[in-house]
Amino acid sequence: MVSTYSKRGQLKKAEAFVGKIVASGIKIEASTLDRLATGYHVGGQMLKASETIKKAISISQPGWKPNMYTLAACLEYLEGQGDVKKTEDLLKIVKEHCHLSSVSYDRLNSNIIDKENLCARALDHMVGENHALNGETPAATEFEDKDSAEI
Repeated sequence: MVSTYSKRGQLKKAEAFVGKIVASGIKIEASTLDRLATGYHVGGQMLKASETIKKAISISQPGWKPNMYTLAACLEYLEGQGDVKKTEDLLKIVKEHCHLSSVSYDRLNSNIIDKENLCARALDHMVGENHALNGETPAATEFEDKDSAEI
């Protein structure tokens, strides 16, 4: 349902559905939050997307991978806002839960320090050999935060 609502741009319904899951005591899955984060990303609500993907990654099971386009967009958004702390926090959670090699993490971390072309390099280093995007970047490269409320 979250995917369907998100694809249709009905993010309030997607949020309500996630709220019902949480309220019922059922354990929320990382993939559910990832889909919601992607809906926020597509809808231009980048602060919510960043917070939601961070939560998805933090509750994920070993081997699970987030939507890399959404993750890269969130990193680019946070970096663009000048929020190095939140960017570093997200990278730390990615390192802890997404099983990045230390080389890949070090490259991502150095990208934060030099602040140059974060999105493209994050995709290049995080996607890895098995999921290479052949240099493609997400279709939307500029994001506007339409809603800064938290989940």
